[in-house]
Amino acid sequence: MGIEERTVDVFARAAATYGRVGPDLFGHFGSRVIRLLALTPDCSVLDVACGAGAVLHEATAVLGPNGRAIGVDLTPAMVAQAKEGLTKPKVAVMDAHALGLASGTFDVVVSNFAFTYFAQPRQVLEECRRVLRPEGRFGLVLHDGWWWHDDPRWAWHGQLLAEFGNSHATTTRRFSDPNTVCAVVEQAGFANTGVAVEPFDLRWADADSWWKWCWSHGYRVVLEAFDTARLHAFRSACFSHLGPGPIEGELPVIVVIADRAAERGSDDFEFGVRSLPRPAL
Repeated sequence: MGIEERTVDVFARAAATYGRVGPDLFGHFGSRVIRLLALTPDCSVLDVACGAGAVLHEATAVLGPNGRAIGVDLTPAMVAQAKEGLTKPKVAVMDAHALGLASGTFDVVVSNFAFTYFAQPRQVLEECRRVLRPEGRFGLVLHDGWWWHDDPRWAWHGQLLAEFGNSHATTTRRFSDPNTVCAVVEQAGFANTGVAVEPFDLRWADADSWWKWCWSHGYRVVLEAFDTARLHAFRSACFSHLGPGPIEGELPVIVVIADRAAERGSDDFEFGVRSLPRPAL
């Protein structure tokens, strides 16, 4: 089974609770990237690998009767989830590596927490740029790795997985450096790239809430690698570490805004390590 098939497989099982339990990570950054991109009511927006539709919901709140929002995702179960509660946006099953959409069609293209799952990220970026109009803008939100990688309070979790012999959580972090992400975006032809690392507070009411959240996204592939007995033992060990009461963490999230064209106006502000036109916040 290839990377795309494995991705579809795991997210099909996660779709029912994806973005619906635990910290509202996808909704928060869906709102954040839409604000940074400064949508106008008549914009046309494409959400690439839309998941359960967090960006589409935020875009719909901004768009007027002449605006247009489309979401695409490779997982049919995610497309079905994204359609719930949405009337105007269209959602379709589509591979981000080969978008079946005309060139120069959209004012804004967004990808929210999907970049690290693409088999060929550069190809996806080039497709995103292709479907943008000349003055179009691109928004990318990502975190490369698992939630414990960048928070010392969670160092025990990776160690515990190793003790249990679970190698499914081992990952090569290609895009944990924001400047590396910027470079890849620019190599795909984008310009005026701006980047920021924005910490997101992860909070769960208790260990049981955290455990349910773990099954609601890509991490479930790690848990599914255990047999029933080992899974029960791993859960018990995690709960012993976590203890009773609220649980906290912090996720450093990379947010990138870029232009399709090479030139913009002169009204710039400092956003991370690059300079970008000031969005309407």
